Amino acid sequence: MKGVNKIEHRKIISTLMQIEQYLEVEGEHATDVQNARKITEELEQSFNAYEQYVRELEVQINSYRELYDQARVKFLGYKIKELKKRLSQEEFKNFQNSYGYQL
Repeated sequence: MKGVNKIEHRKIISTLMQIEQYLEVEGEHATDVQNARKITEELEQSFNAYEQYVRELEVQINSYRELYDQARVKFLGYKIKELKKRLSQEEFKNFQNSYGYQL
């Protein structure tokens, strides 16, 4: 999936506004002016919604990373070290093979 490019968005909005101004000066293209305004408005609304979703996704990703790091470093790291001390080398190797976790 490709993200929305802010520069490309601004370019198309600018172009639509220039076309709208040009058509207004000519005065014969009222429908085209309305269409340009409508498209500009819809693009802006869609872009604003996109940016809001990106911000929300960023918060969610950061939240997940914090929980992941906490689970991996603060919990699993200590527990696996404890197991390594308590289990024989063979038992620990079996544990790693069974659960697929490498320390």
